[in-house]
Amino acid sequence: MVRSESGFVGIVADHLGVAPSELPAVVETLDMVERPNLQLALNAMMENDDRSRVVGLSQEVGRYQDFSIASLLTGASRGPSAPVPPVFDALPIDVDETLPCVSAPAPAWITASR
Repeated sequence: MVRSESGFVGIVADHLGVAPSELPAVVETLDMVERPNLQLALNAMMENDDRSRVVGLSQEVGRYQDFSIASLLTGASRGPSAPVPPVFDALPIDVDETLPCVSAPAPAWITASR
C-alpha cells in the first residue's frame, strides 16, 4: 500500500493504494436537478461502508482558472488543496422538503477510507 503525503493526494493514495498521479482523472458535470440523486447515492454508500467519508475542498478553488482534479491529485495545483469540512446546500426534493447536498461548483466530494 502506498503511504501518503498530506492533503487530497494522501487521502486518495491511502484509499486506492497507488499514487493518484498514475491514474486518470474523471470529472462528471451534473445538472442541478441531479445533485440530490448524487447525494442520495453518496449517503447510501456511506451507510454501507464505514470506511467512507466525504471530505470538502475550499470554495476558493473557483478563483483559480487553471484548477483541475488532475492538478489537485498530482500535487500541481496552485490553489488551496487542504481537505476541509464539506459545505452543503439545502436543495428542494419535494414541495416542502429539502435535502442537504454537497455544495457545488467547487469539487467538494471525494469518498475515501478513514
